[in-house]
Amino acid sequence: MDKGFTDKQIYEFGEYSLDPEERIFLREGQPVQLPPKAFDLLLALVRNSGRLITKDDLMKAVWHDSFVEESNLTLNIHTLRKIFNNNSFIETVPKKGYRFNAEVRQVIHSTAPSVVEIRTIAPAQETGQDDEEKRSYRDDSFALAFDTIPVSPQDIHRFPKSVLITVSIVALVAVISIIWFAFRWNTKQNGKNLNVRSLAVLPFKFVGNAGKEEEYLKVGLADALITRLGNSRLIAVRPTSAILKFDKQETNAVSAGKELQVESVIEGNIQRVDDRVRVTVQLVRVEDGATLWADKFEELTTNALSVQDMISAQVVRALALRLSSEEESLLAKRYTANSEAQKLYLQGRFLWNQRTPDSLKKSIEFFEQAKAKDPQYALAYVGLADSYQLLAEYRVMKSNEAFSKARASATKALEIDPNLAEAHTSLGYTLAFYDWNWDAADKEFKKAIELNPNYATARQWYSEFLMSKGRFDESIAELKKAQELDPLSLIIQSDIAGYFYITRQYDQSIEQSNKVIELDPNFAYGYIFLWISYEQKGMQDEAIKALLKAAPIWGESQETVNARKIAYEKLGVKGYWEKIAEEMERPERQKTSTGFDRAMAYLRIGDKEKTFEFLKKSFEARERWLININQDPQWDSIRSDPRFVEIVQKIGL
Repeated sequence: MDKGFTDKQIYEFGEYSLDPEERIFLREGQPVQLPPKAFDLLLALVRNSGRLITKDDLMKAVWHDSFVEESNLTLNIHTLRKIFNNNSFIETVPKKGYRFNAEVRQVIHSTAPSVVEIRTIAPAQETGQDDEEKRSYRDDSFALAFDTIPVSPQDIHRFPKSVLITVSIVALVAVISIIWFAFRWNTKQNGKNLNVRSLAVLPFKFVGNAGKEEEYLKVGLADALITRLGNSRLIAVRPTSAILKFDKQETNAVSAGKELQVESVIEGNIQRVDDRVRVTVQLVRVEDGATLWADKFEELTTNALSVQDMISAQVVRALALRLSSEEESLLAKRYTANSEAQKLYLQGRFLWNQRTPDSLKKSIEFFEQAKAKDPQYALAYVGLADSYQLLAEYRVMKSNEAFSKARASATKALEIDPNLAEAHTSLGYTLAFYDWNWDAADKEFKKAIELNPNYATARQWYSEFLMSKGRFDESIAELKKAQELDPLSLIIQSDIAGYFYITRQYDQSIEQSNKVIELDPNFAYGYIFLWISYEQKGMQDEAIKALLKAAPIWGESQETVNARKIAYEKLGVKGYWEKIAEEMERPERQKTSTGFDRAMAYLRIGDKEKTFEFLKKSFEARERWLININQDPQWDSIRSDPRFVEIVQKIGL
């Protein structure tokens, strides 16, 4: 070749051509838009047509020294397959990698006059040996086999339109395409039809019979999407706890969306086809039932979790969400690669949200099993921390034991993933409600909300913390945000009743509590603020009725409930609480009865000395409910007592 002349390589296969130098990809001469990494991936596959390339080699080739998860590779493979209409160009070799099966021609152009050369990349002969299959890949040099065919000047007329003219105008076409694509992107971003600000992902449905693994995918895929999309600050996504009821309930997307108070709903079907799982997904606008976006995804059943990577990324594109680099990283994040561990975790969370002593104990069993399946599954440790903390709050486990286990689990979760909002929330709860370390607790809650503004529990627990400190305006603001994120949450609705009670708005507290009970008569927390609000209004019959309804839900036997009822009917309020105090003195009840509970009973009996005796014990045990004492109206009768003031000062309230 004469000095000053350079070669240019273009790869052709089927109706496609690929120009590595100009980074242009054409279908029948028309530009096809490809994300940069998808282009690099296609180039790597094309250059090594016919050869198996391992996933590790492809990751190194495309992402070089960057640390990214394998889901990025899966997603870009999916992008290419959609462009090729899911034909057989790209073959998945299970547990190994991918192979590009199209016959590729390498067209060599030179700036020297009338020089064109075509090389056909011959499919490699597979040896079947590991060392052959795991050959290392470098982006600048594959071992390619060429059949060289020189082309004479007389034959150049065979390529004028498909090659020479295309190459000469392709830069202009590319610029026009980029401008059009940017305009279309902004139109989608600003247009009414995709201006989605709130979203719910319903449990997926199965077409045909589902096996054990596939049955899990119904909620598993939904949870994965919720967790990933919830990391975006641009859209509010309902939590998994809010959509679990729709797993067994036949409800269409529009009805579910209205109940969940969202603008759009994602729903999908799962179908098993031989050894593959096929998922059909659509995004539905609740207002009119219009389909805003739909797509199909397919993967081996052994790699079904990768489908969640594809769907979440495509949803973000469909919604035209402009994610930060941090949000993009979270979108691609997979908390566990073990589907069984994820299933066990979801079962644990379902029980945790029921918030009864029995359900909390059972939730721990599932979280422990999830942890055993995947010891690096940080969310499983968070589940354990949250369950132990509520067992202390619900008087099932002693505070020192419960919070000790909770702290260890939350700390382990943060060791695994320092940027996990759920773990910071759990640690914040322990710091606030057991350590009474207000500054550190405030820092952890704020960190959790910064990492994931859509995590409703972080806002709910931060609100409880703010309420205990008398920061009522901030508290109700966080509660309202939590309610917006999870409008069906019974505990958030109950905390709103608690806010009304603490701020002495008893009628509103009663009204709110009744709303909770109407939603679920078996949710024990709905009766707590109903009871004490009635009590503060002097409506003792109504107060005792609320307590008697709550008792069986908390695990009390019908015999015990009947005995309390008889005591109230004979001796009134004092007789009822004397019966409670008597029960707490029994050896078998002293293991679970807290100092705070006993102080509360003796306060209602009118025994001031016993009240302070057990308030002191409650303080020594650092019991969770004690931190509300300075705001709680039920302690008004002894608020001026120096012993009460001393306890409040020691707590730091």
